Amino acid sequence: MTSGRFFTASVAGGVTLFVFGFLLWGLALSGFFEAHVGTATGVVKEEMDFLHLILGQYLWAVLLTVVIGKWAGVSGFRPALKVGVVLGFLMSLSVGLTQFSMTNLFDLTTVLTDPFVTAIWSGLGGGVIGLVLGGGKEEAPA
Repeated sequence: MTSGRFFTASVAGGVTLFVFGFLLWGLALSGFFEAHVGTATGVVKEEMDFLHLILGQYLWAVLLTVVIGKWAGVSGFRPALKVGVVLGFLMSLSVGLTQFSMTNLFDLTTVLTDPFVTAIWSGLGGGVIGLVLGGGKEEAPA
């Protein structure tokens, strides 16, 4: 994979993650997650810091691009979607359980629900990354 293709895939994945993150957490499920916060107070910012949000989305896309393109060596939407789903689910469950064990940011309902939302989000980002890495061609099913 060329560095140009890597960068393009990461940017396309980052944009996808940003858009679908907004649609999933910002619109579709915002009420659910607001109803299942923990007892911690003062942790939500009045105004979101978009610079760091965009940077975070891009860095997750970079990680997905490394895992999909270099380590798993797959391309195409479906194979990369699968990698993204697994990676997103396990990351979210791991981080959520760890935070739940030490903080009051979320209740257990959130910790056990978020991995499924993150799996969808990360899978879609991974799928777009796979499409870019494959030059827009779907990999033939094995």
